[in-house]
Amino acid sequence: MQLLGTYQQQAFDLMTSGKAQRAFAIQQEPAAVRERYGRNQWGQCVLLARRLIEAGVRLVHVQWPREPGDNAVDNPLWDTHAQNPDRLQDVLCPIFDVGFTALLEDLEQRGLLEETLVVAIGEFGRTPKINAKAGRDHWGSVFSFAMAGAGISGGQVYGSSDKEGAYPKSDRIEPGNLTATIFHLLGLDPHGTFTDPLGRALSLTKREPIYTLLGNEPATTARTMPTGDLARVPPFDPNRLLVDPTFAARQPLTAVSAPSRPKGWRAAPQILADTDDHFGVKVVAATSASAMQATDSANASNETRRDVVIGFHLATGAAAVTLPQGAHAYIAQEVRSPFAGTYAFTARACAEAASAEFFQDVFSKHFTTRLVFFQYTDRAKRPTERRELASVVISPKFGTGGKPVFEDFTLTKQFVNPTPGGNFSFGLGLGVAVIVEKTSPGQFELRAGANDQAAGIRIRQVALEFRGKERNDQVTV
Repeated sequence: MQLLGTYQQQAFDLMTSGKAQRAFAIQQEPAAVRERYGRNQWGQCVLLARRLIEAGVRLVHVQWPREPGDNAVDNPLWDTHAQNPDRLQDVLCPIFDVGFTALLEDLEQRGLLEETLVVAIGEFGRTPKINAKAGRDHWGSVFSFAMAGAGISGGQVYGSSDKEGAYPKSDRIEPGNLTATIFHLLGLDPHGTFTDPLGRALSLTKREPIYTLLGNEPATTARTMPTGDLARVPPFDPNRLLVDPTFAARQPLTAVSAPSRPKGWRAAPQILADTDDHFGVKVVAATSASAMQATDSANASNETRRDVVIGFHLATGAAAVTLPQGAHAYIAQEVRSPFAGTYAFTARACAEAASAEFFQDVFSKHFTTRLVFFQYTDRAKRPTERRELASVVISPKFGTGGKPVFEDFTLTKQFVNPTPGGNFSFGLGLGVAVIVEKTSPGQFELRAGANDQAAGIRIRQVALEFRGKERNDQVTV
């Protein structure tokens, strides 16, 4: 107990010293440096680690912190028991790649990398097989780590696994080899001993250092240019829950059969030609006048914008339309890395029709528009395979004088486990949708050539806001 008290006093003295307080004053770093590490908790912790090294701290451990609301039991942090590809591409890799490379560059530029060993490692790997929730579970048979600086010869990969990533194939190492390498680079004999408080002599490790990794220059001068599409791994933004909320992308809508990556709007059925009059989803240009009317003055623009319209006879009105009860058209998108908590899904929309009378007497009588939260039910993440979690009927208005009247309509839903202490599981993922459905009984028919019988819902933009789980009337952050 006396020994433990001594350690606690030393720790307290360290934390309250002027030198330590200066090291923890991360706000003194230039804004550009903080941006380079990433404006997220882990990136700023890594930056703090560099400041501690500069202050003379010999050992710094940076633990991956939880982002606000990241407390789902099936995929917190790197423990991706669900939605493994989405967690890696949407959150984990963009955060890690930025912070880790920033640390190495920063240490090198400050002349600290040659005497600072950087180790990035977890405690186990992930199963080579994908589970029912598109996740990967615990796996100790093979996993990887990265080392840099302090005598590590960069530019090499040591060891390999089998083609399934399940078991070591070549140059198998044990945890003791890693610790032996660390001790060796610290100038300690890895085969040495230390004495515990009971006077027992214990070995530091019984393995050999990984000598192949050591050197004072890179293992090779050859370099391989990176490939791939950076759009698939955008910079991490905790507020970026949806892609393209204003339909500004070059191709804002994708078929529902398209792969789930990259994320974005899926629509069905799509109206792709100017002559198509069937019931579906169409991208249309918004005039500058309507754009000005529908947005705040700060967001108004004289440039032509694009809207999405869900309806029928949106082209020439030359085709006949027959729709049974239950026929529907929609846009849908997967939410990026959903956490348990409260979501507010908002759509800015107005009525679209050849006349106010036709919209009121025909469209509103036969069709219902809803905002929806849903859960994917297949691993391909097709919005056709979904289970609705919450919805609300909305009633966009038809403007007077031919001018659209846009309003904001919101669906709010709290996703928490009803069992106290439990966590809500999104399984294969959370999605949002705007659905227009023919809800009246019987057939709905429009004759050919009825260009005065066009109607639909025009959507200007959407938004999705998140609030973390609440405990004791406070938001978990």
